[in-house]
Amino acid sequence: VRSFRPPSLARGGGEETAGSTVTMNNEVIKIVLGTTGTMVVHMADFGLYSFTVNAVKLASADAGEKLNDMQVSSLGQMLVTGGEKGRVVIRQVSNLVVCHELDLSKHGPIRSVTMTPDELNPVSL
Repeated sequence: VRSFRPPSLARGGGEETAGSTVTMNNEVIKIVLGTTGTMVVHMADFGLYSFTVNAVKLASADAGEKLNDMQVSSLGQMLVTGGEKGRVVIRQVSNLVVCHELDLSKHGPIRSVTMTPDELNPVSL
């Protein structure tokens, strides 16, 4: 495995990435890697960024909160997050667009999320 630093996560300021400047002077909080090789990075400024394993930026979005956990679905298409505001959010990995949001804020922060393994899921798509 070769080590790399995606250009838009380089320290010391912003860099040009796909025609826009991305400033990343904060720390990485979490990284998840999907089975298809796509990774999603959550930054301290609540930013979400998806990349290929070759460091090509696919998308970025504002999570709007500190995320405590992130999981990528078994097919690598969906990202499930849970955070301090008590919301479970499901996004597409490729563009980080929100598909669904479940507000559980009356129960407090979401500490972790997990996926049911495909072989135990009674619903087949």
